[in-house]
Amino acid sequence: MTEQPNNPLHGVKLAEIVEHLVEKFGWEELAEKININCFKTNPSVKSSLKFLRKTPWAREKVERLYLRSIGKRVPRNRPPRQAFADQTEPAKPFSSPNRSPEPGQAESRLDESEASESPWAAAKRAREAKEQNEND
Repeated sequence: MTEQPNNPLHGVKLAEIVEHLVEKFGWEELAEKININCFKTNPSVKSSLKFLRKTPWAREKVERLYLRSIGKRVPRNRPPRQAFADQTEPAKPFSSPNRSPEPGQAESRLDESEASESPWAAAKRAREAKEQNEND
């Protein structure tokens, strides 16, 4: 085995972690602290290990709780978010019709809304034109 001096979980088996947490908190409190069904419904070490080995996010939560319970500092080294490999420029933010336009964009948005009329506005305009023709 290679030495890992900065890894507080090095050499600690997942089964040991689960057994420690069950001894310290019990199944009920463990289920309150970490909302996972394997701690709530018919809990056992075996079923928990099976689930935690298949589910990385749940295993991470259990490992963090274990480190806090033994008084170790919990590392916060999340990997940085990466853009898509083929993306050359950052994506433009979603523009909502309810969001106020950015400076300099107000005129262009008005032009776009006039050019693309909603079906209700078109129907209203058609009704008004029909009424106008009937009155003439």
